[in-house]
Amino acid sequence: MMDCFRDPILGIDTGHNGGYGGDILRGQPYWNVDMQIRKTTNITERVSAEFQIIFANLFNHDQLSNPSDTLYEPSIFGSLTSQADNPRKMEFGGRIRF
Repeated sequence: MMDCFRDPILGIDTGHNGGYGGDILRGQPYWNVDMQIRKTTNITERVSAEFQIIFANLFNHDQLSNPSDTLYEPSIFGSLTSQADNPRKMEFGGRIRF
C-alpha cells in the first residue's frame, strides 16, 4: 500500500489552495537526472583553461503531469494530457585562468 503514495516535491506540492492541485497524494512518479562534466587543462605554469558541459534532464525522460481530476468534463477525467518537466537542456562553458 505504501507504493501508492509518492514523496512530496518541494516547491510544487505547496498545499495553499485547499487540497485541489497542491495537496496531491497520488500522482505520477517524478525523477530527473542532471550531470556536469568539467575538464581543466594547464597551458603554462600560471595559465589554465577550463571547459564544462552541464546537462539538465540528461536522459530526456518525459514526465507526465498528474491525471485530470475535473468532474465537469467526464471525457478527460483521469487522462494524462500535459508534460510536467522541461526537455533536455545543455549549457556549454569555457574559462581561462591566469
